[in-house]
Amino acid sequence: MKMSKYKAVLFDFDGTLSKSGEGVKKCIELTLKEMKKACPDLSDFSQYIGPPLTRTFEKLCGLTHDEVMRALSIYREHYNRVGIQENLLFDGVTDVLETLKNTDMKLVVCTSKNQELAEKSLKAIGIYDYFDAVCGSLKDGSRKNKAELIPCAMNLVGISDGKDAVMIGDTCFDAQGAINSKVDFIGVLYGYGTYVSMLSLGAKKFAKTPRDILKYLL
Repeated sequence: MKMSKYKAVLFDFDGTLSKSGEGVKKCIELTLKEMKKACPDLSDFSQYIGPPLTRTFEKLCGLTHDEVMRALSIYREHYNRVGIQENLLFDGVTDVLETLKNTDMKLVVCTSKNQELAEKSLKAIGIYDYFDAVCGSLKDGSRKNKAELIPCAMNLVGISDGKDAVMIGDTCFDAQGAINSKVDFIGVLYGYGTYVSMLSLGAKKFAKTPRDILKYLL
């Protein structure tokens, strides 16, 4: 068994494990169409892949609080029917998970995606069984920020000390959550976020490909 540097590895989902941008985009469009709301320009994935969905509907789409709650419900319906089919693994992710599963580290998905949808998405792309736990947002929109999710994810696998865990993600929201939770962070450069946005928050470790992640963990 290879020596590991951490007790727990927390993976973001969208943009880190799954190339899911098109599916998320399509479901936001369908949600706003059903609500008869104008749809903003969604060509820049970095605007809405990473932050909590509640923030996207409020800040980017201009919905009120009550409209956001309705939008979340409608979005979940569309994602269950359409979005989940759009998930694709980034090349090399399975090899990375296979390697890590042969260590003593706990693997956790830590995502602002709805908990139920996250679990279904992991099963759809065939990697659910690699993980010891999944921590996502709740149906009422709570537990949506990485600063809330990371401690929850650590707790699920019995980790209390931040130095024993590392967060892996592709956006500034992942980086900020790691900083707030006092855990290490590895930024992936193949996702939807930007190098500059993560670097500006103090990120120092970056992976150009999924396989590059391993050099920071073993």
